[in-house]
Amino acid sequence: MSRSSSALTLLLIAFIVNILLVRFNKITKCRSLFTTGHVQVQQAATAYWLILFALPQLWQGGVKTVPMLIVMSIILGAYWAVGSNLTVKPMQELTDGAGFAIAHQQMFGIRLGYILADKLFGTNGGKRKKEIKKVGDMELPGFFSIFNENMVCTAILMTVFFGIIMIVIGKPFFVAQGSLAEDASFVMYILNTTLNFAVYLAILQLGVRTFVTELTASFQGIADKLLPSSVPGVDCAVCYGFGDANAVTFGFLAGLAGQLVAIIALIIFKSPVLIICGFVPVFFDNATIGLVANEKGGLKACLVIPFISGLIQVFGSAFIAGWVGMAQYGGYLGMFDWATVWPAFTVIMKYLGYVGVALVAPKAYFLITEDYEAYKEYMASKRK
Repeated sequence: MSRSSSALTLLLIAFIVNILLVRFNKITKCRSLFTTGHVQVQQAATAYWLILFALPQLWQGGVKTVPMLIVMSIILGAYWAVGSNLTVKPMQELTDGAGFAIAHQQMFGIRLGYILADKLFGTNGGKRKKEIKKVGDMELPGFFSIFNENMVCTAILMTVFFGIIMIVIGKPFFVAQGSLAEDASFVMYILNTTLNFAVYLAILQLGVRTFVTELTASFQGIADKLLPSSVPGVDCAVCYGFGDANAVTFGFLAGLAGQLVAIIALIIFKSPVLIICGFVPVFFDNATIGLVANEKGGLKACLVIPFISGLIQVFGSAFIAGWVGMAQYGGYLGMFDWATVWPAFTVIMKYLGYVGVALVAPKAYFLITEDYEAYKEYMASKRK
């Protein structure tokens, strides 16, 4: 079996592991089924190489292919189940019980951002009384009040930030890439590219609620019979129609600032591995974390936590890509979990072997997905 086909087989078996962990959720405490197919393909391929690097004894000319895939599938399937499971509470609170979790590349980042925002900038689980000023609560004076409108805010900020980056890169680069004709206006190309992003984001946010309604309704039929007390794990963009719309933009820009600072640091300290921001990790990771952070800790959390996330994405990716040798192939899946959790997994597997983690759940653990209104009443009674 070739290594490419092994990676696809890994995806299939890992998904079966995820299903089994959710099916027996009363024991495993895992309630979320990872259903984001394109992300599963990316993660299966990356996890395959990281695990093979950490445990090279699993591969001996293909002789140990079956044991290798079993070990890898348990690790990846558990990551899908546990990781998406960590986002259930943040998403239920953000959406007021819409009934989905996030199954993407920053699942641990979402839960960490949720916790830090509450403890550092929020009410710390209701233990302290304070008024949280969220992104949507900003009242900008005069001309700046136009930034209160999400689409206008996104369009202006994207044009300024990415316009500057595109100018620095220069027109010849885009011409060489075939995305811009030699005689075309570079200024109009910049405006068209950046303003289109604002339009696409607005369409995404407007269509999300309809999508969620249809998705959760169709999934419920499966869940009632086969996967009780479970929710679907979906792409992180699904949550952008909830909470403060501008928090998506602010979180993204704060994460971009963090990544740029980290890149400059790598250059200054002459790092052998240089990580360049990819648009996907910059936007989807930090926009999602920023949205959750804003909900729990307000504006400050929305800016500070994604900024730290941006730093971590670059530094963590530089470490793991250089250590396992993936840097020489030109790239790495540098989103939050793959710059933190998976480097940690790789180190542990490389030097400590197999480590088991016991999960302990509180009384309201399944109530949050079975009956969200009952869950809110239960939590309110605990605070009295």
